[in-house]
Order: sequence, then C-alpha cells, then structure tokens
Amino acid sequence: MYDDDNRLALLKKKKQFFIDFYNKKFPDNALEESKVAMKKKGCATVSDNDVISECFAAYDDLYVVERAEEEKEEKSSKEDESSNSNLVRCRNYGCQAMFDPTDNMPTACRHHVAPPIFHDTKKGWSCCPHKTVYDWSEFETLEGCTTGPHSTEDPKLKFAKSPTVALAAKANERHAQKLKSVEEFNKENPDAVSAASSARKTLEAAKSRPVQKDKEGRIKCVRKGCNSYFFPHENNDKACRYHPRQPVFHDTKKYYACCSDRVAYEFDEFLKIEGCTTGCHTGTAE
Repeated sequence: MYDDDNRLALLKKKKQFFIDFYNKKFPDNALEESKVAMKKKGCATVSDNDVISECFAAYDDLYVVERAEEEKEEKSSKEDESSNSNLVRCRNYGCQAMFDPTDNMPTACRHHVAPPIFHDTKKGWSCCPHKTVYDWSEFETLEGCTTGPHSTEDPKLKFAKSPTVALAAKANERHAQKLKSVEEFNKENPDAVSAASSARKTLEAAKSRPVQKDKEGRIKCVRKGCNSYFFPHENNDKACRYHPRQPVFHDTKKYYACCSDRVAYEFDEFLKIEGCTTGCHTGTAE
C-alpha cells in the first residue's frame, strides 16, 4: 500500500492520488472527493487527516468507498448491536437460543423436559429414551419433545444419571455392610472361589491330566518354552532347555519373567524364545 518513505503521509493525499488516476481513466464516471472515503477491509472509514502509518500496517489493502453506503452500513451495524443487546439466552433443555423477553410467545421454544443422558457412547435426552445417537452433531439436532415459552431459569439438574451408575448405587445401598477381612470371608465362605483356590484347583487339574504321548510313544515335555517330545530312557539333566518362570503379556509385548530382556511382539517370535535354564524333561505339571 505504501513504502517506508511515505509512512507519515496523510490519507487525504493518497485518496486524492487515487481519485485523479481513476477520473483520468474513467472520465464518464468521475468520482467526487467529498463523496468517497478510505478504509481497510472489515474496518470503519478513517479521516482524511489521519496518518497512514497509524491506521494501517505495511502491505494492507486500502479501499475507496462511497460515504453514503459506508454510513448506511455503520448505521445498520449499530442498530443490530442495539437489538442484540436486548436478547437473552434460553436455558430450556436442548434450546439455548437467544430471544427477546418482551417478545416471548407461548409456543416460541421447542425443547426437552428432562436433562441429557450420556451412557457409554450413546447420547440422548432422558425424556426421549427411544431417541439415542452416537455422534455429537446428531445429538445436537435431536428435536425437542414439547413446546412452550423460552425461559431464563437455570435447570438444577444438568445431566441425568447413567443407568450403570444408578444400578451400582442401588446395589451399594442394598449390600452396604461392615467390610470384612480376607480371613473372615474365607472362614464364612469355605466354598467361595478366590484367586488362591482357583490357582490351586487349576494346578491339581493339570497334575491329574494324563501324560501326552505321540504315535511313537514319546512323552510331551510340559516345561515352559520346551514342549518337545522325549523317550524316558533318553531323559537327563541336560536334555531340556526351558523357562522356570511364567510368561508375561503386557500391551503388545510378550516375554518370560525370567528373561525380561528378550521381548517379542509376534506370538510366533515369542514361541521361539529359547529357554534360559537346563534340566530334565517332565511330562506332568510341576
């Protein structure tokens, strides 16, 4: 728009330069200096006596507009601001529209009568249980189930309780009692399933399973990381290469607790992790 040598130039000079250039090129549609003004896009017009560098930044686009049209736009903008200042927001469920309290009709608002409910990925209104969606934009378009005047009264309940939370709360009230120690519970419930009893039963079941043999009569070794077959007469304290501790599966990682430095991500690779301990093969669970 201007260079450094003209930073202190007045807008009046720039406007006159433009008018002279324009009138020379379009003499049949000449501009009158008193009927035009200069402005930056999106801003109000500025005075002819303003300094360019104080009104515009370098390389801003400068516009020449008709004063009558500009004054009309400014007047319209002020009227809109004055009108909007009288508006308040409706607090009815699902509305949130701006309205004029002096022009609030009995059927002006289409809204819901109960708070929204969000359960898992479902979204809806508790007053319309058969209308549930998953996408937020769809939830915002769910039409209200009743009509009435707009309201500025703030609803006390913002969200409805999730069914899961409600059931948990009822169960908690129904079974509220003094917390018992593990020893007390096990004593009162000798047949109850616990982590220890489950592990013990699993181990006993494994030991009671018959030894697996192939067609040649070889026994399958059940040590972790081995699973090879062997003849009992060929078994010795260096025949088996196995892992003495349990396998660990964490996120996508797979390894044995005894060899945490050897990690695999594919299950086939995990099965190929060689044992870290040498010993005899065994066909029964230890």
